[in-house]
Amino acid sequence: NGEWDHAEWWDANKLLLDQAHGEWPKLHAQLYNLDGHADELVDPELLAAVRAAEDAASTGGAIDEERLRALLTPTDAPNVFRLRVFTPRFCRLLLEELEHIRASGVPLRRPNGMNRFGAILEAVPGGLGAFHETVRVLALRFARPLAQLAYPSLVAAADATEHYAFCVRYRLGEDVALAEHADASVATLNVVLGAEPFEGGGLAFRGTRFVDDKPRDVPKRVVPLSDFAPGEAILHLGG
Repeated sequence: NGEWDHAEWWDANKLLLDQAHGEWPKLHAQLYNLDGHADELVDPELLAAVRAAEDAASTGGAIDEERLRALLTPTDAPNVFRLRVFTPRFCRLLLEELEHIRASGVPLRRPNGMNRFGAILEAVPGGLGAFHETVRVLALRFARPLAQLAYPSLVAAADATEHYAFCVRYRLGEDVALAEHADASVATLNVVLGAEPFEGGGLAFRGTRFVDDKPRDVPKRVVPLSDFAPGEAILHLGG
């Protein structure tokens, strides 16, 4: 049923699981090539700002960091920003792809010890390895530069060379909440995928490990997600 927590089981069956996923046809091939289909899948303002920065860097010109910084809207929680990452079309296609993969019957490893429903999008045992290239592009081309701009004293290029992506599903009768925790990352990007109609939901923040003296004593600030459209995201420190 895909809810095994023991890494040994997934490691032992990795080749079989990879073969099984490989035999199940892709539904939306463009999802697996984010660079090649960026105009269709990435938010236009984000894509234009990143491309302008890349063009300036390639010619030795000055990078307009303010254009990138303008994409980050502060929230009521300190050091938590709101931004658009994907087009609504990307979100719809990804949700359809995940349901298509789920219909294969091949076990999917639970994303983490708290979420029981969803899928790991990385090339790890029990994950969807075919998504790995799209995840790499998202992390290194889009998420890392924004995190370096937002948190220059805490995130440098050498601090953000690895990535781990997964999706989770919240539904009545399944997972409906998430325990208080700190992410094992320097920065985290949470994207709302949908599906519409999307009601309620919010993410509560306290302090940050290794930044605040007593992070659990910092008053809670909630970022409501009820008005987030598919493709909108929040960027925050991983601690």
